[in-house]
Amino acid sequence: MLHKFSLPALSVALFLVFISTAGRSQDNSALKDTLMQTDSRFAKDCEVNGMYHAFTSYASPDDVIEMGEGSLPVIGVDSFKVHWARQKDRKTPLRWHPAKADVSGNLGYTFGYWSADAKTEAQKDTTYYGVYVTVWKKQKDGSWKYVLDGGNDTPKPDK
Repeated sequence: MLHKFSLPALSVALFLVFISTAGRSQDNSALKDTLMQTDSRFAKDCEVNGMYHAFTSYASPDDVIEMGEGSLPVIGVDSFKVHWARQKDRKTPLRWHPAKADVSGNLGYTFGYWSADAKTEAQKDTTYYGVYVTVWKKQKDGSWKYVLDGGNDTPKPDK
């Protein structure tokens, strides 16, 4: 199954991003666009090359933390790669598109919608839907890598 985060974990992540943006009024349009494009490339990489490749390629080499439901966090890129290599659903067709981004300094986030084709426990084809938030950190080379990614299931969108 896809990785899910509890509401408290996502709340903490968003709180940290919002604290970092408080009191800043500068126009970050170009940075927001760059972050949206990065998230879109991440999604395309996942669709073309699979979850393992995309999630390990876009993870921050120094700061990535994955918090899974019912498990201890996976900390650091080496542990993260081992963790992802063990995932049964790493080839699950996961698609997403960012709907919003914001940036302050070297931190930013994207928010969007995802869907994934899978089999139910009864082996019937189904599609799951949800929303996600990804916290990004700008790297020394100017690229963006994610430090935290999570989301939850939702009903099928109306549109």
